[in-house]
Amino acid sequence: MKRIFSVVALVFVFGVLSAQVFPEDPEKFARAYEKELGYTGEFRDNAKSMSKEFSEFWETDSLTPDEKTQFINTANIMASKGCKGYPNFVAYTDVMLNFTRKDIDQGQYDDYEKALLGILNAGKRPKLNDVSDFITLIDKLIAHDIVSETARGKWKVNNNSFLIDYDTELKVIFDNVDLIGFKGVDSLKIYKTDAVFYPMKNTWQGKGGIVGWERVGYGLDSIQAKLTSYSIDMRNVTYSADSVVFTNSMFFKDQPLMGKLIDKAGNLDDPLKSDYPKFTSYTQHFELVDIVPGVNYEGGFSIHGSSFIGSGTKDELAKMTITKNDTISLEAFSKAFYIDNKMIVTDDCAIILRLAEDSIYHPSLTFRFHNQIGFLELIRTKEGMSKVNFSNSYHHVNMDFTWMKWFIEKFKIDFTMIKTPGMPNEVLFESSDYYTLERYKQIQKRDPQHPLVVITGFVSAWAGYPEFYLNDLAKYIGYSTQQTVQMVLSLAYQGFLSYDSQTELIKVYPEAWKMVEAHRGTKDSDVIQFYSKTEDNDANAELSLLNFYLKMEGVPSVHLSDSQSVKVYPSDQKINLKKNRTFTFDGTIQAGQFYFYGSNFKFDYNRFMINLTQCDSMKMVAETDFLDSEGNYKPAIVRNKLEQINGEFFIDEPMNKSGKQDFPEYPKFISKDKTYVYYDRQDVYDRAYTRNKFYFEVDTFELDSIEGYSRANLHFEGTLYSGGIFPPIKETLRLRKNDFSLGFNYDTPPQGLPLYEGKATYYHEIDLSNEGLRGAGKIDYLTSDVDADYIIFFLDNMEGHSENFVLNKQKSPVEYPSVVGKDNTLRWNVEDDEFIVKKDTTNFEMYDGQGILDGDLIVKSDGLYGNGKLHIEKAKVSSDEFHFLQDGVLADTADFDLYTVNVLNTDFESDNVNANIDFIERKGLFRTNGEKTIWKFPKNKYISEMNEMTWYMDQQELEISADTDVLEKLENVDENISPNEWEDIFLEGPRFTSVHPRQDSLSFVAPRAKYNYKDHIIYAEGVKFIRVADATIYTDDGNVTIEKDAVMRPLENAKIIANSTTRYHTIYNAMVSIYGKREYTAYGDYDYMGNTLIPQTIHFTKVAVDASGQTYAKGDILEPDEFMLNPFYGFQGGVNLFANQKDLEFNGGVKIKYECDTSAANWLKFKSFVDTEDIYIPVDTLPYNINNSRLSAGFLLSSSNQVYPAFLTKKRNQYDEELFTAHGFLNYDKEEGKYMIASKEKLS
Repeated sequence: MKRIFSVVALVFVFGVLSAQVFPEDPEKFARAYEKELGYTGEFRDNAKSMSKEFSEFWETDSLTPDEKTQFINTANIMASKGCKGYPNFVAYTDVMLNFTRKDIDQGQYDDYEKALLGILNAGKRPKLNDVSDFITLIDKLIAHDIVSETARGKWKVNNNSFLIDYDTELKVIFDNVDLIGFKGVDSLKIYKTDAVFYPMKNTWQGKGGIVGWERVGYGLDSIQAKLTSYSIDMRNVTYSADSVVFTNSMFFKDQPLMGKLIDKAGNLDDPLKSDYPKFTSYTQHFELVDIVPGVNYEGGFSIHGSSFIGSGTKDELAKMTITKNDTISLEAFSKAFYIDNKMIVTDDCAIILRLAEDSIYHPSLTFRFHNQIGFLELIRTKEGMSKVNFSNSYHHVNMDFTWMKWFIEKFKIDFTMIKTPGMPNEVLFESSDYYTLERYKQIQKRDPQHPLVVITGFVSAWAGYPEFYLNDLAKYIGYSTQQTVQMVLSLAYQGFLSYDSQTELIKVYPEAWKMVEAHRGTKDSDVIQFYSKTEDNDANAELSLLNFYLKMEGVPSVHLSDSQSVKVYPSDQKINLKKNRTFTFDGTIQAGQFYFYGSNFKFDYNRFMINLTQCDSMKMVAETDFLDSEGNYKPAIVRNKLEQINGEFFIDEPMNKSGKQDFPEYPKFISKDKTYVYYDRQDVYDRAYTRNKFYFEVDTFELDSIEGYSRANLHFEGTLYSGGIFPPIKETLRLRKNDFSLGFNYDTPPQGLPLYEGKATYYHEIDLSNEGLRGAGKIDYLTSDVDADYIIFFLDNMEGHSENFVLNKQKSPVEYPSVVGKDNTLRWNVEDDEFIVKKDTTNFEMYDGQGILDGDLIVKSDGLYGNGKLHIEKAKVSSDEFHFLQDGVLADTADFDLYTVNVLNTDFESDNVNANIDFIERKGLFRTNGEKTIWKFPKNKYISEMNEMTWYMDQQELEISADTDVLEKLENVDENISPNEWEDIFLEGPRFTSVHPRQDSLSFVAPRAKYNYKDHIIYAEGVKFIRVADATIYTDDGNVTIEKDAVMRPLENAKIIANSTTRYHTIYNAMVSIYGKREYTAYGDYDYMGNTLIPQTIHFTKVAVDASGQTYAKGDILEPDEFMLNPFYGFQGGVNLFANQKDLEFNGGVKIKYECDTSAANWLKFKSFVDTEDIYIPVDTLPYNINNSRLSAGFLLSSSNQVYPAFLTKKRNQYDEELFTAHGFLNYDKEEGKYMIASKEKLS
């Protein structure tokens, strides 16, 4: 450290030597002094002791002996003045250490010591707080660049560019420093400033410097203020400066402003919310183009934090102007507009939206302009003068809404309500000439005199000048000032006057006289209101800046005249309001008993009428014959309407919109063109009378006095065009009592009228209503005569009912049979050439009584057709499409049934056949329409797949056959094919199939058959075979007869092939009884060939089918039959045949053919299938004969001890012993000519 103790400082030592506390010896001083430094408070981390730090410093050569002496002397002076270790000696020590460590010039330390000693010697007992504050301030400045720090904030510089100086008082001189003030998280800055700081006064005298608005979001390059001279009381983080030079590149570009600056740091959670720095220009009138894009400004200027404030005075308000074009602009006037980089805001401004020569005005709104998106919001808070409705001189309406929204680049402005969750947007647009007695009384409330009468009366008494002061009015009416203010404010909020609460000036508007004169009847008024209700974010109205149309949404109805009961109901709840309350809409006009529906209706306010150029229809209401509870006739809606109307509807006299005078001809409607009544309603036969063909054309007409429900008003002359049903009929529509529709009743001339363009002739009554075009009379059509008790005529068809229908018999040019009908429903499909006559209760009598039709007829120009059931004799023919000839019937598709008892008990049924019945030849020809058409024999329980049939009516017989090509195919089968192939081909022919539940669909092929339906017998012919179970049974003559209940007569001399696959066995001369598909019994003969060419006949007495479906047969061979299995074996016994086994089974006795003198051959008992080519007879170990006697085969020992041979013979003595026996199989070796018994292995 440089020498910091000067000679000057020693002057103070003399006066305090006698008051020493610490030893003068440096070593002893250090030991004593360091005891004062044990607690350091905020000067060291964790208040750590400075004792060691001081001792180590004291022992170095950083201080000279003189400097140590001076330090000791000052410490003793401090001790003598009552200073303590903490904070006084700690702070004093820390200042000395910091001066030394930072190598600060000794002269500055001298000046510091002078100032300190001056404080210590200022009286016997200086304030220790002043001592500690001074030393701490100097310490913080040197150590931490802190200029001042109090509980209210902190000041700091950002470098140590300062000089401590002392003349009459201590001062710190700063050069080109940044001064920063802190309070909480907020701060303020002065850049590059020079200053003199007076620690004893805590005062900063600054000069120059730059202030920015960074802490609220603006850079120095955008906004700054240059200071000249200023002063700061460093105990508070705030200051003010005059004559600052303000630059704003956002609004003023290269135009600096002179004004006053105030800056302050506050306890804020977010510095961006600060209202500082504040700048106010000395000049209070600027004109700024595009202060933000699209907005011009006139007025004074200031800035508060991030908010720029366009300011004005009472006499000259600040103004924001948004100009769209030469005729459209919005001007907003306020004492202060708050402007930042996001918004322009004011809570109280008057606006004028200029629309050419007219405008929309409001005196007190919240103004919000969103700079970045160019969006303007004008909000009515409904507090104070904000309660006043918007006035609109272009549309002549007062508008009660709270939110105007405008994206200024667009040519539309939305009017709606500030959104309240869960609540609809409800807005009222009211005519500026609106008056009702109820409204008038609402204004008066309970006042003895009507306020408007009082105010207008006062103006008259005030020489007619509408501006005056509150006190004058109070004196005039004798009210207190407070009572008068309440009355005036109430009228002001309703738009009848304005009131300045500061000057107490009142200005009365013309609306006040309008209301009074309307009440007195000296001025016309109206009751027109547009009430709009929308949901969510839908605007109530949209003002177009292209044509000034005000498009309203959510308007359910508009009452145009209460005296004439005229209302309009927009169909989509939309109104397009134009100049002076003229508006267009789509929807409904209600006027008395008439309702007009259409689009592009135009209400002309000046003429007080509605132009109906696109009126779709007019609905009417009229009195009924029914009385209500008060004895009045109930009204009801007429069920027709006039359509395609072009005309004018006059509500009242234009100068009588209030209806105070009576003009009985109003309201009235004048049509200017043809009008039409249509009958194409849904409830009129499902729109059968289409309007392009069927309509009543009404001549031009005029209706007046239409507010009631008189039927007399409802008569319309014109012409019915019926689309070719009849020629045009000139008549007058009137209200029909039967169905409350418009129509007429007309009678044809004697010669009748052409019906359906001359296809028929109609006579008598024609009636038109919503019940259709009806009639009751006679129709002449082709050869028919129809007497109808009612008819409904449609465009392409006719419906009705006839009591009598007669069709006369005709041969040429078109054949028609004779028909007589009674009680028939009629329908004539004209375009389809179908005159349909339906049976209601009585069948048609046809063919002079030979046929009775239970069904419907269709008379056509090419003949008579029909459907249903035609009963002929004991037959019934059913078809959906009969063609009735003069003496016959044709049907492409029909069902044919025969019966002998009644129609429900059929004997024969055929479906899907082509029928041709001839009443002259008395027969019918039928042919199937499909390959698998089924013929049914219910009594026989059989069906057939035949193709052709002839019915002989008188013989009660049917001939049935297959197609010719099928017969030829069966007859021309190739003779060289196998039996199986031939059978398969034959099985493709027409079948008869049993439907008896026990016969399992037994079937056979028969190309021809006859059926006697009197005796119920089927005679099938050409039947080659029938397959039953596993067998094929061939007929002898091809005839198969089926009786009732599927009983098949037995087949004689038949042949059975068993089975049908292997064809091993054939039984002939058989008598076969077939019971079902899997069951038959028979008896017959069988040829056994052995291994010779001579057959041996076996007669099977029983042929049947076992449980597995296999054919078997049983027979017996007697000994006299001399039956040979082959030339070497004789046989007697039972024979069994099994279809799946090629060999027969023999169960009996076999005898070998040989000659032996010593022993006779026995009948060996056996049971086995025998292969005739190589016979092996089984021989048991103990063989027996057929009489169950024991036989032997081998060598035997007699009782006389003689050995003898035996070959299937009996023992000589039953006690003879068998020495050797043979068993296995008996076989004859043809080459050796001998019989052998052995096993098959040995024999082979």
